[in-house]
Amino acid sequence: MKKKTILMKVCMIYDSLSIERGGGISNVIYNIVHSTRDRVDYTLLARYGSEDLAIARKIYENIPVILIRSNNSLSKYAEYSRQSKLLRTFDVLHYHKYPFGYDLPLFLKIRNRRSPTLVYTHHFIRQSINCYFDNFLMRSYFQNWMKITIRSWRKITAPSKRILEELRKLSVSKGKLVRITNGVDTERFAKASPMELEGLPSILFVGHLEHHKGIDILLKAFKSLQRENKKSFLHLVGSGRANQRYFQLARRLKLSKRIRFWGQVSSDVMPHIYKGSDIFVLPSRYDASPVVLFEALAAGIPIVTTNICGEEIIKDGRNGFLIPSRANQLYEAIRILADDQNLRNAMARNNRRDSLNYDWSKVAKQYVELYDACLSDG
Repeated sequence: MKKKTILMKVCMIYDSLSIERGGGISNVIYNIVHSTRDRVDYTLLARYGSEDLAIARKIYENIPVILIRSNNSLSKYAEYSRQSKLLRTFDVLHYHKYPFGYDLPLFLKIRNRRSPTLVYTHHFIRQSINCYFDNFLMRSYFQNWMKITIRSWRKITAPSKRILEELRKLSVSKGKLVRITNGVDTERFAKASPMELEGLPSILFVGHLEHHKGIDILLKAFKSLQRENKKSFLHLVGSGRANQRYFQLARRLKLSKRIRFWGQVSSDVMPHIYKGSDIFVLPSRYDASPVVLFEALAAGIPIVTTNICGEEIIKDGRNGFLIPSRANQLYEAIRILADDQNLRNAMARNNRRDSLNYDWSKVAKQYVELYDACLSDG
């Protein structure tokens, strides 16, 4: 009789499991889980509203999900705290958000125990934290809390060199840090057929419509492009707190007829949109390791992005352009690509080839190896 393999038990912890609502981090969790579920017994702990529940149950079929669904702040603290007994049964707790809010009592209960092993992925750069905590006192409190508790983690992973360097400044020991880049499901993009999009060229942005993503810079650059190329069209996919501001800016720049605000789009549809576009643009003022850049690679689209977020995966002039986050230089990079079909084709080929280095089948197994190493070390 064949002996049953006992899989290690890992609990992933984050706010939202919906890829559409949770953004790049939820995308990362989804792909780690689905790429390695034959080697790991996963459970997911998250808090989200009823509208997310059906989505999570669909995309995480046959994977246990622990839901923190209370709307009352005090009861949320109690809900997280009550889960401590269950979470001690896991081999590894993998946090994708630093415990600082409702989950803080739970973290305090388990952080000094030998089991389970605590792993944390730091998805953020310093500017993102400063933006999230716009109150100076809260920001200082959070940064000091990180310094105090950073030793609690067995391993801390970082998806980019920039994040790795910022963690080192917190005096995290070198042996505790591991760089594991983000990835992409290349097969999913290879199978997708292009959606017919308006524009010659059709220019695509995907992400939260927030100030740090540089949407205002993109709109001003697109205004310059429109003066000499009336057939160009801009597609903005995503939503955010600044939606209305950018609607109004597009109206003031008299671009409303040449821009489509898509809002949130199903993850099933996104590969078709990517593959139907001619140029992908991400003019972030600051960013960590955006999953959308990996997706644009896999879709085979020339990429224009800023050197602050694309420097590790984009080779300037080979598969896109790296620029400062300024409208005139963004316009110039887009114009060069818009005018040169041969250059776009060459970059597209390079991107499809380069994306294979970041396929989730290669990237996700590094997390399993990390879990194994943590447990082997005791």
